[in-house]
Amino acid sequence: MSVLESSEVRISDIVSFLYDPLQYHAFRLFGKDYERKTEKDTFEDLEFDAISKAAIKKVLLKKAIEMKPIDTAVCSTKLKDGINEFEGLIPYRHIIDEPYWTQGVRKIIDDDVVPILDGMKSNISEELDIATDGCPENLMVSGYKITGEYSWYNKKWKEKGLKAYSPSKTKKHLNSYVTALCLIAEHRGESDIPISLFYGGFESEKDSIVNPVFKLNKNKAEKLLEKIISNMAGFMKCVPYDIVSKGTAIKSLDELYGKLLERNGPWAYFDFKNMFAAEDLGHADGDGFEPTQTQERCRVADLGHADGDGFEGKWENALKIYKSFFPDGYFKEKEKEAGK
Repeated sequence: MSVLESSEVRISDIVSFLYDPLQYHAFRLFGKDYERKTEKDTFEDLEFDAISKAAIKKVLLKKAIEMKPIDTAVCSTKLKDGINEFEGLIPYRHIIDEPYWTQGVRKIIDDDVVPILDGMKSNISEELDIATDGCPENLMVSGYKITGEYSWYNKKWKEKGLKAYSPSKTKKHLNSYVTALCLIAEHRGESDIPISLFYGGFESEKDSIVNPVFKLNKNKAEKLLEKIISNMAGFMKCVPYDIVSKGTAIKSLDELYGKLLERNGPWAYFDFKNMFAAEDLGHADGDGFEPTQTQERCRVADLGHADGDGFEGKWENALKIYKSFFPDGYFKEKEKEAGK
């Protein structure tokens, strides 16, 4: 459904649009039931799939925050000893054998919950004074009501500055960023609020990017939300957040396409990516085969950029529009870091 066909705009849709406008529109056009299907919790070979694992991790993290442990070793022990407390909260509790279920949950605690809790303790609040449940209250932007669930943030942000945290690594800082925009837009005060964004496990990643730090007031936050929402219906360029945030230089369509399909790249989990590839039209690359001009033009049109002499200009223009969805300086430090 187009954002203009509804009186509501969900936070998750804003995040998806910012992650990659082209992917967002592809799911709207070709996969209307995709998100609903992937939210179902299933097991394969007695292992948690990605969706179930994310749901379990969220429950465990909330429990850990409520405990307010002195150190993560204590937290880990309490969570492991109290696994049965989560009965009824975690899907498919009794469907698989107890040893496999317990082993799987313990692995999630060790691999995901404890490292994320470490980052939250050092970056958000020593007391773990974090709001883990929340949603916009009557937030209207350009005639649309914004709905959905916030990322996590420190409860005392109005006095100490906002620190928003996403326990998910999938879309990096974007869940936290949209949460920050909505919270500031709802705020009655007019002064600038310092904002820091974080996402799960980023400190331990070698290729991590600098977390954004900036200031916003109510007026600026509202204008950014208005600009994003007004472009959600028509801006369909392929401008992935992962590429922009790392300051990656792109000089040609082939270079862009290569970046999209890299291992763990922006299109790693994009189910419709083959629809945009000229080389996947039933012909093998090499052996003398060359895509026809029509095929090349289709690929160019689908990605939203012109190839050849016109590519760099089209790409720079798309970048300019895309970066206008963020406050000045949002990408500055990351571009500097990437240029080292």
